[in-house]
Amino acid sequence: MEDFRDILNKDFLDFYVYLPYNRLAKEVDNFSDFAFIKEDLQNLRMIFNKINLQLSILEDEISYKGLDLDHDRRIETVLENIERWLEWTREILNKMIKKVYNVYHIRNANIIHWYLHKAYYIVVDMLKYTYAIRNSLRFGQDDSALLNKYIRIAREEFENVENLIKEFLKYI
Repeated sequence: MEDFRDILNKDFLDFYVYLPYNRLAKEVDNFSDFAFIKEDLQNLRMIFNKINLQLSILEDEISYKGLDLDHDRRIETVLENIERWLEWTREILNKMIKKVYNVYHIRNANIIHWYLHKAYYIVVDMLKYTYAIRNSLRFGQDDSALLNKYIRIAREEFENVENLIKEFLKYI
């Protein structure tokens, strides 16, 4: 396993992936050919709502740092929940990528495939960051600044994928 302990100490721009979701409608002529991924997109939207809820809970927990004995355990639980949701997101995106790959003969499938790959790699990176922050906390490196940075990065990265999903659902 790679060492991700210092991953969150990097500048945000070092690993930021720009996802031009707002260009999707201009690049894809006919979304009706891709209606078979609509249910997966709706599942992803539901998952991201749950992840955002977990991030809000994590944000609330930071303010209790040092005041409560169960603080570390609650933060660990929230991060485990986020990891679980991210794993499921990764599985859904992987399944969608395979579905779109299997219909490569449909016009614009390569564009949809590209966007799904970008979203997939954002989710994989966030899984790594979540794992890194959990390990930091597990080994006693409890740092509220690191948690706050994680929350900020997670919200920005997830917003990119959420916006892509919204864009897809607008047209499919």
